[in-house]
Amino acid sequence: MPADRVTSRPARAHAVQVKGFVWGISTLVTSLFDWPLRNISGGLLASRTMPVRSSTQSYDANLAAELWDASAELAKLPAQPQL
Repeated sequence: MPADRVTSRPARAHAVQVKGFVWGISTLVTSLFDWPLRNISGGLLASRTMPVRSSTQSYDANLAAELWDASAELAKLPAQPQL
């Protein structure tokens, strides 16, 4: 096996770890600045979000029950929660 192939796997694994770390730090920094920016600016900065009503299907109790039963069956869990 060539020497460059032996060292490339650990280098790739290290690169993946570094990318994950950088992503995590950037997410944390963004989260730390999000609320203060919205609060200080009175909603003028970083506030393109707005509440929307959910679809009508999400309020259907029969559909919810069918989904619950299908999920329980796939997960091999009882359909009714046991307390």
